[in-house]
Amino acid sequence: MSTVARAHGVALGDVLAEVDTRAGTTWENLTVLSLTKDRGLIPQTERFKHRVATEDVSKYKVVKPGQLVYNPYVLWEGAIHTLNREEPGLVSPVYPVWEAHSVDPWYLDFLLRSPQLIAAYERMASGTVKRRRSISRRDFLSIEVELPSLTEQRRIARIVSTMQQSLATAKSVSSMKEKLHAATASSLFEPYFEGVWPVHPLGEITLKRQYGMSLKGNTAGRLPILRMTNLSDGVVTFEKLQYVDPSDDEIERYLLHPGDLLFNRTNSPELVGKIGILEQDVPSVFASYLIRLVCDTDRILPEFLNVFLNLPTVQLILRGMATRGVSQANISASTLATLNVPTPSLDSQKRIAYALSAIRLSRSASDAETKALATIYSTSQATLFAEVSS
Repeated sequence: MSTVARAHGVALGDVLAEVDTRAGTTWENLTVLSLTKDRGLIPQTERFKHRVATEDVSKYKVVKPGQLVYNPYVLWEGAIHTLNREEPGLVSPVYPVWEAHSVDPWYLDFLLRSPQLIAAYERMASGTVKRRRSISRRDFLSIEVELPSLTEQRRIARIVSTMQQSLATAKSVSSMKEKLHAATASSLFEPYFEGVWPVHPLGEITLKRQYGMSLKGNTAGRLPILRMTNLSDGVVTFEKLQYVDPSDDEIERYLLHPGDLLFNRTNSPELVGKIGILEQDVPSVFASYLIRLVCDTDRILPEFLNVFLNLPTVQLILRGMATRGVSQANISASTLATLNVPTPSLDSQKRIAYALSAIRLSRSASDAETKALATIYSTSQATLFAEVSS
């Protein structure tokens, strides 16, 4: 028998009873639900643009609020949820539906997606095709867990639910800020799209368009060498660095300065055109597949050029300018110099760059908070269930 056991564990078969109510004609008008790993049981229309269920749903299973459903083929991914809706719904005939007794259903909902149980499903999964490694009902019901008192179960469920809601809210805020950034950028650059602003080739408004150096990076060296992986969300970052030992002459030629832009000129087609601005005054050089852009600040501000080049519409234009190889695309410095760039007044450039930078910083802070909450949630979940499953 396959188990996730403690000395006096309770088998899931002792607290779960399978329910097999079919829609027939009585329940055929219920909402067809889709089982998702992260969002639980949701209306199928929220997940797919078109209907996936068959027109005849008479053989679909009815699931009621508080009942548990899992997908036997991807249970090991965490595809197991209790219905958290006020109304019943319909699920695929291949999904087992369970009624919990002598256990808090919401505690069980979280427990069955805990890291310990996910690891158990992985061990028990059979079959050689990853997406079809089913777990039998017998093996699932044989899993043993040690249940605390109902009072403790409810306390843990409340804690986990609160953390889950906080994480969902943080993700929603990050998503809204991303949409706000896109909408604001589109609005602020309307004069460009309408042909109101003057434009000039990038080659006329930049003082330098320079390829980087060809030294191979190592784990240690005289200076960090920045690569495509150091371009993130329009900013040059100093994470996961590699280092090189350039000569004094090379340092003088390739040393970066705040306000420099780094443009990714060659890579897979979807990454060509990626660009970021250097905001930190950290002595560093840059790799050969990047182009350093130095702005003529009497005509264009680097912060403005950076937000312009990061516009989705402009990114599409840049990819259209690239020459294609077998697996890579390339934009040369000379080709990049032909790109027409808007040049409104410096005051307008400053206002636009500041507004978009403020939203970006706010979005970055929200993204960092979301990442931290996700870590806390994962760690807390493992800790809270450590004593009841192993």
